Amino acid sequence: MDRQIREIARNPLMPMPTYLSVVAPLAGTTAFWADLEARRLAPNLRLRDLDGETLAYSAMADDPQALPAFVEKIFRRPWEVADRIGILFKTLRRILRSGTINPIRWYVIASANLHCFLWSRAEISAPRTYRAGTDTLDPQYFEQPDDLSEADRRRYFDPIALTDAHGGPVEWLVPYRDKQRRAATKRRKTVMPVGVDA
Repeated sequence: MDRQIREIARNPLMPMPTYLSVVAPLAGTTAFWADLEARRLAPNLRLRDLDGETLAYSAMADDPQALPAFVEKIFRRPWEVADRIGILFKTLRRILRSGTINPIRWYVIASANLHCFLWSRAEISAPRTYRAGTDTLDPQYFEQPDDLSEADRRRYFDPIALTDAHGGPVEWLVPYRDKQRRAATKRRKTVMPVGVDA
């Protein structure tokens, strides 16, 4: 991934990606259910962890310490992966070759190319591991009304868990998983083999 981003940064014809993210399943999709069924999702995965910055899978091909360090770098210090001066020259080249004198178009080109630098923050409020289920909760999880009951706190303020400590589905998700299994089985039964007359 590091090499790919460096190659994109060096290539004068390719704009920098506007958004960088790590692969994360979209809850409720077929891929999510398949990953859940195969126990590929990280233990203690929370819905808030599916943010594109958090490693949501349990098995990783790379060193478990190298990936969080890389994710930290691309989101907090992208200039360590892509040279700022090189990206600035690349942006100016794209503007000059845009064939327009429209400053709004220039702005769009520049903001898209420089997006990763504009939104990165070297400082963070709390250290992050970038591993699902391990990062400290954001402060807003603790901003609650004084008269909040314990049941309402759990229902409305606790993060929504998707997997348990072993990577299996949490209790509230099991009926949805079972419904998904039945629907998948029904779909398989209704698909006719190719070449069979109806």
